[in-house]
Amino acid sequence: MVKVIRTVFIMFFILLGITACSDTSQPVKEDHPEMITSAEFEKLDKGISYDKAQDIIGGKGKRYSDKDQTTGPVVYGWNSKNGDTALITFINDKLAVKEMKSPE
Repeated sequence: MVKVIRTVFIMFFILLGITACSDTSQPVKEDHPEMITSAEFEKLDKGISYDKAQDIIGGKGKRYSDKDQTTGPVVYGWNSKNGDTALITFINDKLAVKEMKSPE
């Protein structure tokens, strides 16, 4: 009887551990404000400011360049839910180039 109870407890804790370690849910925009959706990407028009882009996307993004934003090109990136990265280049605080890169 003791072996049966011990086996049941061991199985319970193994299943509990497996359940706790697995997360099959997809990230949601509300939980990850630095993420970009395809609809937000499409709203980004050439010539808009970085502040306007932040307002559209809802996050600052990751800065990939070291130059001062007012004097040269600055690249920011935002990840999407499916793993793509939107790379947005601003020159003199105006959106110049936008591209969506897939992971390789």
